Amino acid sequence: MNVLPLRGKQALKVPPGFSKGVVESDVLSLLQELDFLLLILEQAPDDQDLTERACRAMQGLGQMVGRHGFHEAEELAGEVARVLEPACQGLRQLDARSVRLALAALSQIHAILDPSMDQNGENTKRIVQGLLMEW
Repeated sequence: MNVLPLRGKQALKVPPGFSKGVVESDVLSLLQELDFLLLILEQAPDDQDLTERACRAMQGLGQMVGRHGFHEAEELAGEVARVLEPACQGLRQLDARSVRLALAALSQIHAILDPSMDQNGENTKRIVQGLLMEW
């Protein structure tokens, strides 16, 4: 099994039959899609289609990183999806605060996966804990 190094001792495990580039590309693609959707939702929080797409993408990202052993990123993605869920189901409109927190969480998920964003990991851990407490 190929291993894609990401944070310290952790590494993104590449399943047999998949190239390192494919797995890395899938994760980066989901991160970029979520960033794009959340930035648009910041300006148009009443767009139900975009809200649902963001929820599906966040759930997919959580599952993908969880399969590769990044449980902290999986937990954070799950919390974001949980916070967004009432808006995804059309029970309430997405509010600006939830979008901003989701964007902040997305930055932290990226930092968990990319060691160049946070060399020692301590800052990321503190921010993740703060975000989870805020929700």
